[in-house]
Amino acid sequence: MSALEFKGFNDSFILFSAICQIQYLLICVEKYIDVECPTKLRFEYILYYYLNSVLPCINQRLNTTFTMDSEYHSKLFRNAMAHYSLGVALKSDELIEDDPFGGLTQKFFQCDYFELKRNIISQLSGLAHQIKDYLKIHTR
Repeated sequence: MSALEFKGFNDSFILFSAICQIQYLLICVEKYIDVECPTKLRFEYILYYYLNSVLPCINQRLNTTFTMDSEYHSKLFRNAMAHYSLGVALKSDELIEDDPFGGLTQKFFQCDYFELKRNIISQLSGLAHQIKDYLKIHTR
């Protein structure tokens, strides 16, 4: 049973909750934590991964067409992010010393850490705008 099927949950509440999670990452984590650290991408990626996973259920239930690019949707990469097990995904000869994730983003997505981060933030931001439009939430 998915979260969308729990009795007592309002569909709008679930969408509003998704916006709150996205906004927390985009505003509180990105703007107010000045130091760039891998934990920021970990949080952003995990949210991206799970929202990407549930969008088909949301669209089916609400007859909506919310979209997010699934180019970076990878269970193996998610496992490395969620379980902090970079060593399981990377061999010692694959390590890139000056990369915040040691080369993990290059191995999985053929892009560097910062490019992946920009793309994930863009996808999350785009989804937040789609949901706000659907819920008719106006922001300044």
